[in-house]
Amino acid sequence: MTRAFKVKQFVLIEDSLFILDSKTNQQLRIGTHDLLTLKELCFHAGKIVSKESLLEKGWPGKIVSDSSLTQSIRNIRTLLGDNGKEQKWLKTVPKIGYVLDESIVHKISNESLSVDSYIEPLQKEAKLKKEIQKTNIPRLKRWLNCTNNLSCGFKLTILSLLLVSTANLSYKVYKLILIKQKTTKYPKISFAQGATTIYSYNTEFALEAGKGIDDWLDKNQMKPQRIDVLLLQENLSFAIVDQQGKITNKLILLEKGFENKQVVKLLVDEVSHAFN
Repeated sequence: MTRAFKVKQFVLIEDSLFILDSKTNQQLRIGTHDLLTLKELCFHAGKIVSKESLLEKGWPGKIVSDSSLTQSIRNIRTLLGDNGKEQKWLKTVPKIGYVLDESIVHKISNESLSVDSYIEPLQKEAKLKKEIQKTNIPRLKRWLNCTNNLSCGFKLTILSLLLVSTANLSYKVYKLILIKQKTTKYPKISFAQGATTIYSYNTEFALEAGKGIDDWLDKNQMKPQRIDVLLLQENLSFAIVDQQGKITNKLILLEKGFENKQVVKLLVDEVSHAFN
């Protein structure tokens, strides 16, 4: 059962990495760790949540210092119109943890939780002018490279279809696909920062891959329009749109029992090749 909360005017859905401002009906992005931390505070609104618990939930699988949590708390307070001096809504319990005022947190029942009520209607996609030619899926380290000569608009359409949806279209596209193909389920966003969006049930992989890609982009001063990655079981696909609108997509069939670090390295290598 999906849990959802309304914190002041902000709507948070448990398995989504965006929030909705109900006053403006706009989707907002905050840092992944900030959002995970805020959700944990909402789950236990009115109760003290230890620093250890927040670090575990906000940075799953990682060892970070208290300073990371302190920065997230600062960011959350800014979002809620609070600050460390007043602590109107988010209070510090010295040497123990934090507590979010339950008066500003309202649980949304699962029966009334409707994706459509939180996301503005999407414009209809333009019809594809021609069908994408069928190709065989390559094995590990043999991949398909296609659509190099297509127009930018057509490329972006293919990008959306390839990775189920872009960040802003995710829920709507999931719904449409699940109606047509009830046997297929797709993971929701597990990492979203800057131009990089990763869809995966493997949260640890998503966080490692997102950090690896962003670190490489920062180091090489690359600013792509977007990078979308989908890991679904042993299928790894990604699409990159660079600053000039050129798109690179590849689909990789991984061997069973793959390790996260190996796939992250492979993915980062492919990102670097796309810009060389």
